[in-house]
Amino acid sequence: MNATINGKLSRADCEDLKYHGFTGQEVKLQFRPAGGAHYSTVKTVKTAEAAVTLK
Repeated sequence: MNATINGKLSRADCEDLKYHGFTGQEVKLQFRPAGGAHYSTVKTVKTAEAAVTLK
């Protein structure tokens, strides 16, 4: 089974009260099987200016 996950990492700016892209950060896609006790990292990507797509 294949899955594509799209997302955008952003954070609030207290000065202008808006959300802005948060670049250069590692984002981890994690999975925990049903009944499992622990998560395992499936993929790690670094955010860029545009939205990040995991395939």
